[in-house]
Amino acid sequence: MEIVDVIHHKLERKQWSKKEIDFIVKGLLNLSLSEAEAGAIVMSICVSGLSLDETMHLTSCISKSGETIRWERNKIKGPLLDKISSGGIGDKITLILAPLVAACGGYVPIISGRGLGFSGNTVDKLESIPNYDGDPSLEDFKSVTEEVGCAIASESSLLAPANRGLNAVKEAIGASDCIPLLVSSMLSRKLSAGTEALVADIKVGSGTVIEDVSAGRVMATMLLNTAKSLGMSATAVISDSNQVIGKSAGNAVEIKEAIEFLIGKNKDSRLMDLVLTLGSEMLLAGKLITSYEEGKRRLSTALEKGEGAEKFSRMVMRFSGVGNILEKYEDILPRAPIIRPVFGSKEGYISYIDGKKIAHCLIIMKAARLSLADIIDYSAGFSSCRSVGDYVDLDTPLAYVHAKDEDSFLIVSEIIKEAFIIKENISDISPVVYEILH
Repeated sequence: MEIVDVIHHKLERKQWSKKEIDFIVKGLLNLSLSEAEAGAIVMSICVSGLSLDETMHLTSCISKSGETIRWERNKIKGPLLDKISSGGIGDKITLILAPLVAACGGYVPIISGRGLGFSGNTVDKLESIPNYDGDPSLEDFKSVTEEVGCAIASESSLLAPANRGLNAVKEAIGASDCIPLLVSSMLSRKLSAGTEALVADIKVGSGTVIEDVSAGRVMATMLLNTAKSLGMSATAVISDSNQVIGKSAGNAVEIKEAIEFLIGKNKDSRLMDLVLTLGSEMLLAGKLITSYEEGKRRLSTALEKGEGAEKFSRMVMRFSGVGNILEKYEDILPRAPIIRPVFGSKEGYISYIDGKKIAHCLIIMKAARLSLADIIDYSAGFSSCRSVGDYVDLDTPLAYVHAKDEDSFLIVSEIIKEAFIIKENISDISPVVYEILH
């Protein structure tokens, strides 16, 4: 079999056979495909798409390219639940949701791909905590899940290793919005982790790679059909990402916001709505509750009693050695040399926030990476970001910029001013959740 023939088959809009897909995945694994060939494979998928059968087989093949976690039922006392996101600016949901769902009886082993692009990655955010081990052994990952109820770590080189190669090619050629590849990447990690039920947060808007609800619906449908074909229970929530999720974007700043949310110090209403929706769907999928209303009550109680915060603290202790992060976070998280507000040029209501410009700022500040070789500045980012519908005057900060130096601050502050569109009258505010698909 020749790779050029495989590429031409797809460009001619022919369906790939299982043998051809196996050939592609093996080539990614053993590096027998050149960068040009791998790029051509990805582009042919972007141009011609994949059928459900092709997507299903690609996902299965990637998930089996390495090891699969085998869970011992005598050590796991509840359902194995997972949550995944298509990515958005300030997406700190997993940091809050995993410990909360664990506090309600679920077991939540999160295998997260290393962040490429503006939305960052949950493990990158956690690694802003001193000594947090985002690459534990599979044995440590399993033991933390079993003992604490939740664990968050990077995809191991042993789990779905073909996924890393495919993602690197996809990002390098600007194909981050290719739906079949997004679906395969998202599901293959979860299959290799032994997930029983999955809730996918499909984000749409200017702050993510999927720009509108219709495209989100296409992705959600493909993800659900692929997951179910592979024997995994799945739910898709299409949510808004036309602005920062919560009030912060970056790494250490998002850890701070997540902790303060869990301890009841700072609760953004839109963030709360999304947490309760996704969490309830996870509990329903695990048959831990019988209704959405019950899920909302259980999650709210776990939040109010500090049970989610306690789970988060125990997980951090196991992976970093940092005890009682709930009290120490202000002192141990990295702080940028410059933390300064940015003000708008007129007063009125924020009618629109250009997520792409915010994303560009995160890249400029090194708060996110474009390649796996890039070094992240964990202290950089934004906090106290205003939301669509907020009224601001000339003395109201649009956001606080956390920058490494004066030059970075000046560049980013000008882009921020352009990103926030202010009008005299209040505009319609997008709902937090557009649709839920089962």
